[in-house]
Amino acid sequence: MRTRHHRHSPLSQRFDQPSRLSRLSLAVALGLSVQGLAEAADDSAPVTFNTSFIQGLGQPADLKQFIDGNSVLPGTYRVDIYVNRSLSGRQDMTFTQQDDGDVTPCLTLTLLRQFGVDIDSLVTAGTLSKDADTDSCIDIKALIPQFSSEYQANLLRLYLSIPQAMMSRSARGYVDPSLWDEGVTAAFMDYSVNGNRRKNDFATTDSLNANLRNGLNLGPWRLRNESSYSKSTDSPGLFNSNRTYAQRDITSLRSQLTVGQTYSDSEIFDSVRYKGVQLGSDLAMLPDSERGYAPVIRGVANSNATVEVKQNGFSLYTTTVSAGPFELTDIYPSGSNGDLEISITEADGEVRTFTQSFASLPILVRRGSFRYNLDLGQFDDLNGEGDSPMFGTGNLVYGLTDTSPRSAA
Repeated sequence: MRTRHHRHSPLSQRFDQPSRLSRLSLAVALGLSVQGLAEAADDSAPVTFNTSFIQGLGQPADLKQFIDGNSVLPGTYRVDIYVNRSLSGRQDMTFTQQDDGDVTPCLTLTLLRQFGVDIDSLVTAGTLSKDADTDSCIDIKALIPQFSSEYQANLLRLYLSIPQAMMSRSARGYVDPSLWDEGVTAAFMDYSVNGNRRKNDFATTDSLNANLRNGLNLGPWRLRNESSYSKSTDSPGLFNSNRTYAQRDITSLRSQLTVGQTYSDSEIFDSVRYKGVQLGSDLAMLPDSERGYAPVIRGVANSNATVEVKQNGFSLYTTTVSAGPFELTDIYPSGSNGDLEISITEADGEVRTFTQSFASLPILVRRGSFRYNLDLGQFDDLNGEGDSPMFGTGNLVYGLTDTSPRSAA
């Protein structure tokens, strides 16, 4: 039997030895790296960077602002501003460095009012002085603790989160009075004519009745006349003027001014016909959501939440609110009574519900709203019989307060 012996040449030994050394060096390096990472995790010393690798600068870069977590340096930037996830506008925003090193946007009372914050409510609540400087940076967290901001430097966007209860709210269906106009100059006539003939063995009787409504619009004034004419075989023609008046809007008071023959308001007292002047609220100038009564629904959202209001199983209102307290003031109730069921769906899917009792009377108005009517003139009897004394009436309905409960936590 032959035995084969292998011999290692000096060349192969020379190649094997470095290979072993490489594996050994790699193992030692990995061990040192793991140990270094463990020591770094336990070391609370601040992280430093070698800025000499940054080229093109005449002096070493100061990275402290970015190491400490700030993504923007103090200065002025043109940014898109989003308030409660809605784009509010694009403008130059100044970022300033605070005593603790944070860089925050400089927010003034003028900017907050422009963004929709209800500054007047802060003054009424005593949180803000009415003499406060409107053009200086303020500590908004002291005014609104739930306020938060986030700046995304890569998108040049500033996100502001403000509780819904702190925002100025316009009712659904609201149209700015500055967009109203007086209409065009025009004249019109509406008429309705009814004629008939009754015939029997003894006589034939004809009758004619006409109702007329005429008008003339001239600038802010509207001239109206409502009259009737009747004639029959047995009686001569008779013309009666029911109402003849001039009317115009008083926009600042959300009212109508009427001069001439008209009828007094009948919401509280009996209505009478008179010649004189009337000034009263015009519900047509109000948004639909403010013409009837509905309670104010209050609650607190823990995050960006969806709030839904139901009555008798039907959904009346759905909206999204920011974290913090909220108030819903523009609900359309579906009837004069029936409890309202409110559900709050948080961003993490948590759902909280509570019930608010609701009942209404014909003259109820929302908190802070009012209706009024003033009449002054001379009683006008259509038949011309009896005395025609002078008189004056007035009524005022004001929503003084409400007792709507707050939501349960």
